[in-house]
Amino acid sequence: MLRKSFFRLIYTIILFFIVIFIISSYLPKIRSYFTPEIIDFSLADNITGFADPIVPNIIHFFKFRNHNFTFTDMICLLAAWCNQQPNQLLIHCDCVELEGPYWNHVKNLNGVQVHPMNEPRAVFGRPLSSVYHAGDIARLVVLSRYGGIALDFDTYVIQSLDKFRHYELSLGWSIGKSLGCQIIIAHKDARFLKLWIDSYRSYRPQQWYYNAGDLPTKILERSPYLVHRVPFKFGVDLDVDLLYKTNWPSWRRFYAIHLLLRHRSYLDQRSEISQFNEENIRSYSHTFGEMARMVLYGSTDAVNSTENSKWSFDRCQVQYEHRNFKV
Repeated sequence: MLRKSFFRLIYTIILFFIVIFIISSYLPKIRSYFTPEIIDFSLADNITGFADPIVPNIIHFFKFRNHNFTFTDMICLLAAWCNQQPNQLLIHCDCVELEGPYWNHVKNLNGVQVHPMNEPRAVFGRPLSSVYHAGDIARLVVLSRYGGIALDFDTYVIQSLDKFRHYELSLGWSIGKSLGCQIIIAHKDARFLKLWIDSYRSYRPQQWYYNAGDLPTKILERSPYLVHRVPFKFGVDLDVDLLYKTNWPSWRRFYAIHLLLRHRSYLDQRSEISQFNEENIRSYSHTFGEMARMVLYGSTDAVNSTENSKWSFDRCQVQYEHRNFKV
């Protein structure tokens, strides 16, 4: 009886060490899979995402050649800064300082910083045909280096994007259309970033959106699991009429909206306003007027007098300073 008990004990000890050995052989992979410094995404699930955020709370904007900081640049920067409350908000620019009176209103906000960066001039040895193509390349390079949230300067953030920081890479991709590159939320080691950059070996300089949207969409159609697809609420395919020709209250339901500001000149030709500013935005009755006033005044209501037209960012500053960030 004593002998049987002894052998049971030996068997239990051996079994215990075998189990420990098996677990330890997988432990490094499991640990790396659930930490922010993920290298191997082979088991990543871009449907449910990770329990904790894996994408750093850093916002990236890009500005090349034109260093003038416009009124609408300010609106979009404030929307991102106030509604996302990033650890850092970097403006990657072939400059050391931006220009214009609106820059003075935001340059000292917490976390806002100009990050000098040379404008990309070529990709895989081929000259880039447009400053906008340079911006497309810069966006992918910066994301693959740092990770974070890359935004066009006419993308307006409406509510926190934190839920998408749990995925390897998130982007707007409407049903039946090419993906939108106006907002990309990505970990620096996201698999699709590498494939997207490599696809520029087939760069087509004369086609506006081939490499930025059409070709990467073909890659994702074969491998949709590489990204978390947001079909509607990143607002990358909205009709310009909803923003500049009507009052559309449903804008509040989105996470972000591409404002199509560079395209207004031909999509909204009948508008009496060619350039928005602090004067005409106070009473502008269409959707973008509400959006701009929300970040400037904390209300969508029209401002009827100069006495009530003082900008106030205090509500965002308080939230920013008292937030516990997780990166």
